[in-house]
Amino acid sequence: MYKEHKAFDTPEDGRKIWRYMDFIKFAYIIDRRRLYFPTADRLGDPFEGSFPKAYIDYFNANLDKIFRQETWELINREQAPKGFARARRSKRKYIAISCWNMQEEKSAALWQLYCTVDNGIAIQSTIKRLKNSVKDEKRDIYIGKVEYIDYSSEPPSELTGDFFLKPFLYKGKSFKFENEVRAVAELPELKRIGDFRAKIITGHKGYDVTIDPDLLIENVYLSPMSSKWQKKVVESLLSKHGLKKKVRRSDLNKKPVF
Repeated sequence: MYKEHKAFDTPEDGRKIWRYMDFIKFAYIIDRRRLYFPTADRLGDPFEGSFPKAYIDYFNANLDKIFRQETWELINREQAPKGFARARRSKRKYIAISCWNMQEEKSAALWQLYCTVDNGIAIQSTIKRLKNSVKDEKRDIYIGKVEYIDYSSEPPSELTGDFFLKPFLYKGKSFKFENEVRAVAELPELKRIGDFRAKIITGHKGYDVTIDPDLLIENVYLSPMSSKWQKKVVESLLSKHGLKKKVRRSDLNKKPVF
């Protein structure tokens, strides 16, 4: 279920959010009542889960201020920087993320980026609906805005106990057009990931989060290039599962008036 987290800047409940996908992913959500959260290392951005260089330099230079002296009785002080770097990299495989666009209107750029030209579907929801839709999920789900940063020169901020989780809310400034908000789940193997001796483990691809489609979805929009028969198929799918949702065709390609 949804849970507040001090590292996450959660938008107001009424904020409108969007998720763009193809028909197969949409049908999976409706039929299986699951929302797939891929792990961070599967999102395609090599910087996922990494910190600004200045942050890491500050961390490594202030280990004795951040950790108690007793810590070095348990782990090798000289090997700590490399060990923590290994742990941070490994955590990418245990953080599962669902990415949403946070703006009032539909995005022409995101239609093209995340959907096929004529087979795309956008779910329009709100922060409150997203929170409520995961009420039956057994894992904690955190929701927060993405902060767009310069990884090479961003100054360090205060280091807290959220050191390992915060970077999953960072993205490079070149992605700012996505205006992203994220729902995040930690996978069970994470219990040891705070241990800097943890090994990088392969095999995870993502996690299916239990959701209520009726609570999640406010409106459904079809691609600007969609056909009338596609609208009927989507309406039939929703009706089959008892979901009374308005299906609209995006008007982003409507003809101009001169």
